[in-house]
Amino acid sequence: MFEKEKQLNGKPFKPGKKPYCEFEGTKLNANVAWNELISDLIERGISEQDIAEYAECDLWVIKDIQAENYESLWFRAGAKISTLHYRSHTNRYTV
Repeated sequence: MFEKEKQLNGKPFKPGKKPYCEFEGTKLNANVAWNELISDLIERGISEQDIAEYAECDLWVIKDIQAENYESLWFRAGAKISTLHYRSHTNRYTV
């Protein structure tokens, strides 16, 4: 699904001011309704497996998020999910 995007961008996703850091152990804000972001993506026709693949995480992490369990959601996966949500809703986020 995302092969064309990977070819167009050509660069790996690296969030933050220090893209060379791994962000290991850094958690994202649990106040974000992550389960709603996932549900919204699924409603737009993106499968759980595709979301997990894009976020570079296991499928069970996506299922945990849907169950409102955010303990397994780390920075990099959350940043990618946020980015995927933004890219699928460009009209929603433009002024």
